[in-house]
Amino acid sequence: MIGYRLIHFSPLSGSRPVSHLDNAVHLGLVAFMMPFMSRYDGSVPDNPLLSQLIRVAVQQSLSTDEMNQETLLWILLVGAASVFIQPLDEWILPLISQMMDNLRLHTWEDVSRAIAKYPWTDAYHNESGQALCASLMHRTPSPLLDADV
Repeated sequence: MIGYRLIHFSPLSGSRPVSHLDNAVHLGLVAFMMPFMSRYDGSVPDNPLLSQLIRVAVQQSLSTDEMNQETLLWILLVGAASVFIQPLDEWILPLISQMMDNLRLHTWEDVSRAIAKYPWTDAYHNESGQALCASLMHRTPSPLLDADV
């Protein structure tokens, strides 16, 4: 029912919400729901349109500073867990790394606390979130984002 309402509110192939914040959060919620729409074999269906829309929404949000970095981090982590094709595209890793640096998040527990107010299902999202954060713990910061939070 929730997935239907999300898609009915704003179909992925239709016009997007005008607000960058509304658009990005809507797409994050759709990505959050993807694991619940798994195939009979348990795999999540590929959705290149959703992946591309999230990428554009995140880039637009970065350019307007309309959204806080915790929200963007949640959208990227949910997308990484359910939408983005593995191995992850190169564009997402530096963004997550820089957001973690800017938010002073050094462990998975830090990240988990930072995104606790957003929809998250441990059974579906934790494994990929933990693996992604662990792979970024020993990284070189990227100048993609401002140092200001």
